[in-house]
Amino acid sequence: YNIDPYQQMNKVLRWVAGVLDAPVTSVEAVEFTRFARTPQEQYTDGNRNWLMTLREMGGIVHRTWPKMDDATDAVILDRMRTFLDKIKDGGPQRILCLLSGDKHYYPMLQAAQSEGVTVVALTDRNEGHYFPGGRNFTVPMSMMPWEQIRHR
Repeated sequence: YNIDPYQQMNKVLRWVAGVLDAPVTSVEAVEFTRFARTPQEQYTDGNRNWLMTLREMGGIVHRTWPKMDDATDAVILDRMRTFLDKIKDGGPQRILCLLSGDKHYYPMLQAAQSEGVTVVALTDRNEGHYFPGGRNFTVPMSMMPWEQIRHR
């Protein structure tokens, strides 16, 4: 409990970089909120908001509301489309990593793969899928539980 939140987030990002065997160059997340700004109570309630840590470290956190519609999907799909457009316009080849267990993103990930982009999808169930760019197959992955990794 006494670990600095930046050290914790760096450990997570180093772990993702290790899985990808590539540096993490940008991080984006989606947060459900009804407020334009984070309420002061979140700063003083004693709990650390990992999205705030991500923001403070330079990550991008998109805000969506209401929670029950497809706003999160719209943000993620829009950002994936922007990512692919940049590569198509001659930007550097990069790896797209999605941290989500939702399989409804897989058609978009397969479309990115067909355009030559390598994609990795990691879930909270200690599994993932590797979509090698320009290929038409997927490689399933198994990972150690986070509880075993975080203390290393």
